[in-house]
Amino acid sequence: MKFVKNLFVLFLAFCMTAGICAAPSAAIAAGTQAADEDPAGEYTAFAAERLGMMTALENMGGSSSITLNEDGTGTFVFNGEESSITAWKFEDGKVTITVEGDEAAAEYKDGTLALDLSGDGTSLFHYAKEGVDTSGYDLKSLEEIQAGPDSKTNAAFKAIDTEAGAHLSYEVHLDSLNSDTLYDVHAKGGTYYSGRSSKAGSLEGTGATFAQDGKAYNLKPDKMEARYVTESDLIKDNGLQMDSLYQQLMNYSKDARYTEEKREYNGISYDAEVFAETKYSPGIAFSFGEDGQLAFVETSPFTTASGTELPVQLYTIHSIDGTIDESLLDISAYTIVEE
Repeated sequence: MKFVKNLFVLFLAFCMTAGICAAPSAAIAAGTQAADEDPAGEYTAFAAERLGMMTALENMGGSSSITLNEDGTGTFVFNGEESSITAWKFEDGKVTITVEGDEAAAEYKDGTLALDLSGDGTSLFHYAKEGVDTSGYDLKSLEEIQAGPDSKTNAAFKAIDTEAGAHLSYEVHLDSLNSDTLYDVHAKGGTYYSGRSSKAGSLEGTGATFAQDGKAYNLKPDKMEARYVTESDLIKDNGLQMDSLYQQLMNYSKDARYTEEKREYNGISYDAEVFAETKYSPGIAFSFGEDGQLAFVETSPFTTASGTELPVQLYTIHSIDGTIDESLLDISAYTIVEE
């Protein structure tokens, strides 16, 4: 998979440069020329897509082309570097090309190709034959893309100010274990505290996690001990990235690939933004009350590629605000235990 992996890495490099790796856009239209059932021909890339977002490829400083010859061979050019397509085939609306022994699939429609770099539809290059009308595609400027979609999920994520301080209070229920865990989270910059109390049947327990300067600890308040767990630069500036609810919001805030529906909890109807299951992640729904505040987050059951079964998780949101307890963000009185 060297060819596909290298291409995907280059694509993500473009995204990083543009600051749009997790930024989507509105729905995408298909090519508008008359139906063309013969994929053979010369194609030029005109757009890159990530998580449902599309922008002109020229905005990302890239160029690419594909030539599919009638004899089943062709060429692939990316940023001036040419590779041979040793074989290609067209089945069920998809063109599968083989380059350097690796395969990559592209959806074909009316003179356009959508080359799937990630294998799950999250990262695509869009190509068109000469003369194909691509004006129906919703190409966004980088500024529009960086702002993200006009979704309630994006708005909820943006409302959390990690620098000023954030407080999250929520409960997670697991049907499979008949368990409930209440989280009380306080975070400011790279400092993070998450207290939790759990109940599963007759069993009950409490615990706390703390992070600062990229180091994470398990706290034992009764012994005033902070036991070192791990260290990561990813949480140095934003400790809240350790939190499960925040992670869910962050992961889907820039994703425009959702449907709107009604979800009912405790006899009350909520507006939900529902993201479909993918190859690597379960489906998930973010439900909002009449006041626009996030009320529930629910994941669907999911089986991973390795066969691990992930249960349904239901988050009940009690509050998301900026009222933090500064005393919880200081463990200077604790004994640090490093093993």
